[in-house]
Amino acid sequence: MHILYKPNMLSAIKFKSPLTSPNQTGPYLPARATTSSSGYDLHYYNSLHQDNSLHQSNQLNDYFTIYPGETKLVPTGLVVADIIGDVDISIRPRSGLSSRGIVAILGTIDVDYRGEIKVIMINLSDKIVRFSPGDRIAQLVINPIVYPAMEFADDSTETERQGGFGSTGI
Repeated sequence: MHILYKPNMLSAIKFKSPLTSPNQTGPYLPARATTSSSGYDLHYYNSLHQDNSLHQSNQLNDYFTIYPGETKLVPTGLVVADIIGDVDISIRPRSGLSSRGIVAILGTIDVDYRGEIKVIMINLSDKIVRFSPGDRIAQLVINPIVYPAMEFADDSTETERQGGFGSTGI
C-alpha cells in the first residue's frame, strides 16, 4: 500500500458570521467542555434566515420541538469559510442526549465543503423534546486523515478472520 502524501497535521476550521444585524446574537463557536474532551460541542442556533417550519416562537425565546419518531435537520448557524489541513470532521451524537433517545445522526464534513453545518436529529423516545437556542445538540470530532492509493489485487492474504458480521463473536 502506498501513501499518496503525508497529511498536513496543522489544521484550523474557520467560520463566516451569518449575522444580519448588529443587534442579532451570533452562533456559538464549537468548544470542548474540558481540556481532555475530544469533541467540540455544536449548539442549536435560530436565525431569521432559517426554515421557518422548524421553529416555534413564544415571548420568551425561539425553540424547536422534535416529536417521537420525527427526524429534523437542525441549524447551527456555523457557515464554513475554510478548513485547513487534512482532517476528517465528523458530526457525532452527544451521549447524554442519546441515552434519552435523542440521537444526532453521524455525518461527515468534507474539507472542501462550504456552507452551514446542520445536524440530522431523530427522536427515538416516546417523549416530545424541545430545544432552546444555545442548547448543545451534537459534537464535532476532528481526526487526521490519510489518502491511501486504491488498487485491485490478484488474490487476498489469508487471515484467521474469514467471515464478517459477527465472525469474531457477539
